[in-house]
Amino acid sequence: MIAKGIKLYKQNFMTRETQLQPRSVLQLDNNLADAIRKMGQLEEIFAKLPGLDCGSCGSPTCRSLAEDIVLENAQLSDCVFILREQVNALAEELLQLAQKRPRALREAEPKGELNHEGNRITTED
Repeated sequence: MIAKGIKLYKQNFMTRETQLQPRSVLQLDNNLADAIRKMGQLEEIFAKLPGLDCGSCGSPTCRSLAEDIVLENAQLSDCVFILREQVNALAEELLQLAQKRPRALREAEPKGELNHEGNRITTED
């Protein structure tokens, strides 16, 4: 096996006729100052992500999702874990708002408690 590899090497089988050209892996911006600023944003966003690299958002890793967010190709809520936190926070806020009623509605509301069937039980004061 090794002899065959040496033979192919001597026959220039493993050489290229053209030079390999480097490719830009990640370019956040053409302007260096903006690219550095975006790199800082990328790190901040990446710190907020769970780091599970689950791919549910469509990006292969949390870091690539952060890159997509900085490049405005994605949103933080594309992460299902972040979205779940946002939905829970919104539900809690809606619950708190639902419990706040104007004084006029509170005063007009009949007194008493609801039983297990939803009927109002009036109490004598």
